[in-house]
Amino acid sequence: MENKLQKEILKTFGKPVNSPKDCELLSTAISEKTKRSISSTTLRRFFGLLRGRSGQSQYNLDTLAIYCNYTDYAEFLSGTGDEYGLKGFVSDGLLAEMKQITLHTLGSIERKSMVSFNLTVPRISVYRILNSFIESDELFLPLIAPGGYGKSIALAQWVKSLGECQCDVFFFQAPVLHHLLWQKKLLPTAYPDNTDNRIAGLLAERHNASRNRQVFIVDAFDETGTDPAKIRELSDFIRNLIQSCAVENFLSVIISAREETWSSILSHGLGTIGKPGSEPQQSRLETGTSNFPPLTNQEIRDFLAKIRPLFRHPLFLETISHEVREMIKIPINLFFFVELFRKSPDDSVVLRHHLLKEYLDMIIFRSRYAEQKEDLIWKILELQSLGEERQSVLKNELKNWFPIHLKRETEYYHAYADLLLSGILIEERVSNKFGVFTTVVLFRHQDIWFYLSALNFLKNFEGNPANILEEAASSCSSPDRASQIIACLYEIAYDAGDYEMLQNLCMLPDNILSSLPLRLAVGNSFRRPVESTEQLISRFASSPKGQIHFFEEYVDTNYMFNNFGFRIREYMKYKKTEEARLFGNCILYLEAFLRMDAEGCLRQIRLIELPESENHIHPIPLGRKVAYLLLQSHFIEKNAGINSRTLIDAYRQRVYQYPGALQNGVIEFESPIMIALALTGQYDVLLDMLDTAMKSYHVGKPRDEFFSILSGNPNILPQLFLEYARFKTGQAYSQNFETQLMATLDGFKSFFDDFQYLILLNWILCDYQQSQGKTPEALKSFDAALEISRFAQYDFYAILLLRNDPLARPATLQEANKMEPKSGFDDHTFSFHAGPCSG
Repeated sequence: MENKLQKEILKTFGKPVNSPKDCELLSTAISEKTKRSISSTTLRRFFGLLRGRSGQSQYNLDTLAIYCNYTDYAEFLSGTGDEYGLKGFVSDGLLAEMKQITLHTLGSIERKSMVSFNLTVPRISVYRILNSFIESDELFLPLIAPGGYGKSIALAQWVKSLGECQCDVFFFQAPVLHHLLWQKKLLPTAYPDNTDNRIAGLLAERHNASRNRQVFIVDAFDETGTDPAKIRELSDFIRNLIQSCAVENFLSVIISAREETWSSILSHGLGTIGKPGSEPQQSRLETGTSNFPPLTNQEIRDFLAKIRPLFRHPLFLETISHEVREMIKIPINLFFFVELFRKSPDDSVVLRHHLLKEYLDMIIFRSRYAEQKEDLIWKILELQSLGEERQSVLKNELKNWFPIHLKRETEYYHAYADLLLSGILIEERVSNKFGVFTTVVLFRHQDIWFYLSALNFLKNFEGNPANILEEAASSCSSPDRASQIIACLYEIAYDAGDYEMLQNLCMLPDNILSSLPLRLAVGNSFRRPVESTEQLISRFASSPKGQIHFFEEYVDTNYMFNNFGFRIREYMKYKKTEEARLFGNCILYLEAFLRMDAEGCLRQIRLIELPESENHIHPIPLGRKVAYLLLQSHFIEKNAGINSRTLIDAYRQRVYQYPGALQNGVIEFESPIMIALALTGQYDVLLDMLDTAMKSYHVGKPRDEFFSILSGNPNILPQLFLEYARFKTGQAYSQNFETQLMATLDGFKSFFDDFQYLILLNWILCDYQQSQGKTPEALKSFDAALEISRFAQYDFYAILLLRNDPLARPATLQEANKMEPKSGFDDHTFSFHAGPCSG
């Protein structure tokens, strides 16, 4: 179809288009004739002179058609007898056209997928919504979400998955459906005398013949958003279609649209059709209206598993920082995340800053109307900061500065519309206490708001770079907002290697330094070394505040062999207390243990011996000391004489004497010991310790109820280990054990010291599944544990797992033999036993 349009353009232009210069001249000619802009770069792509995505936006197609003396692209298609690339359907009848358009829609979505369609994964969470809908007696389901949530791809996947089920599906994109209805004179608003709904009649005949449910899908309603008349006509058609089929109730209608288009659809009566509850509600995760679910952890895992062979570094969910994992639940962010790996194959760490920069470069800074979009963004941020800091601004305030409401003012009008369409901004109607309504504008995504605020602060700052963080903190009205802005500024400056800007970070107030966003920004950034990394680590290690917040409160053993060992050594160089010495040497013991360096373990175990009085030592390093004494005894010294119960009881007595120790929960202090007992197979001691701990920390709920309460809470870990100890010692354990293990692994909120938990929980699940005869499932859990062990470079866990392969595969055992330690570790201790044992 584009070939025909090219010929029309060349005919109108009157000369060939064979070079970039020709495209520049054509761009000027189009602008002069149509008063609409289309860049020479776009024209180069259109004429095949530049590689890039071949698909053109509706705006570009309309502009080119107008240049060729048509009203819009739809009229050009009508004039050529080609309905959006679908030829010869008129002679085949309306029903045949609808079937062909359905096939074309599926093909079009596949071609427009940002990644190869066969790499996309089934959206099980969306399937449940759609399957439940068509099996119900509801008539209408709107799927509403911002751009980039993957609505079209999810619908296409679902339609393909239906196969031979008892329903007939007709799938349209809104502009195509509108053109079909316009050509057939089926639009009730355009042709009021036409009361015969031919499509409703066809669907009724088809239902009567096959008894199949008829499913009518209209995707991409927002692509008609620039023309309110088309939205009205399509909405009226769909409402009439549903009403015509409502008596026999054989039809399910699904539409998809972005939230800004949904308000227009509502004004035409579609929101009142169907049962109460079908209208989208406000999303829990984002600002604005949405009822379309983001990607689940499992859907992301499945996608990353498909594309993993394409990349040099391992790419699986557990290795991605927590805040980035939350962001890539939106499909378009996941695409940009993968693109970052594709562009920088040597990097194994993607920061939130990288992802936001990649996204905003395309949507704002390198897009059409980039300068106008920037003007609007910076002005909104300026208006937000005036007076009391606020999240929204009045649209009328923005109109005072830019003609965003005047269509004849092309650039700002379209720049604002594009910011709404892309989901950067949203509009909301709010009322004051007198019931007077007005429209406000705000940023849709909190992450984008904070990041753009940080960029705006950098843009306007003119003082000493060493004072920029302090100035940023003082400019924010709340500590929460300040911590988010400082976290963004830190990532931006760190990535640029700007030591001068970051050197005074530890001079900020404690309530900012202790915030999770800033601790994550600092810790995650250190995982990606730059030229100033070691200098910054030394600087922070020399600060008393830095020692607490970026070393003691950020124990990054997940990246032990990246540079965390160096971080701890720098920390110990500056902090000389007994507590710091114990904490640091415990971490260095773990480093040696995970590398299976027996001599290093022996050196460190001597250093963590303390005077008899330990009452002044914080319980967390004490817990690590007890845990590593147990590991040293079992795996290296082969000391059967150590009394684990006595050691743990003495530890607990010291913990209870520490002020406020019981306020922090089981996970804070007993977890390292819990891991050590599970690794050494002391399940009876583990059971007694956790049973006592639960009572000591006033956890007296019945077990099944406790499981339900603690879902998604880190304190679920001791409960899971307790159930595992019951299972291993032959005692009664929760019937929900496997389900809760799987749910915990799927939603585990890993931050900075959690790979060991993920490895062990996957092994526990593998062990349990193997005992139940579920070998394929057990193997999958085993492989997940092994994968994390390899990524983290935990030689100890890798050998332990390889020696306990559920299928005892020769290749796995051979790999374990190659990794055997040279000396020091007792080979006979590397044995787990599947199923319940005597303890």
